[in-house]
Amino acid sequence: MILVGRPPLSGADFESKLRQVRGAMSEKKADCLVLSALDDVAWLFNLRGSDIDYNPVFFAYAAVTAHRVYLFLSEAQVTHYVVHLYSQANLKIFIRYNVVDK
Repeated sequence: MILVGRPPLSGADFESKLRQVRGAMSEKKADCLVLSALDDVAWLFNLRGSDIDYNPVFFAYAAVTAHRVYLFLSEAQVTHYVVHLYSQANLKIFIRYNVVDK
């Protein structure tokens, strides 16, 4: 299960971190940033999980563009609270196991 971290423990809120990331992307003229490191995903979204013993991370990856944010994770991790919390940020949540057609 995924828990939502709150400032000040998480350093800053999701929107502030997203602005920071998009600012760096703009400076580098990057169209998309793909986050595959579990701690990077947890940091950006202020989410904490328990998929790996003794580590506050969860199995997920994400992509950030100038106007959208995509979060890929397993169905068991998605709660209505997380979906509601990030719905205002133009965030699209994908169920990880349905991303690629076999």
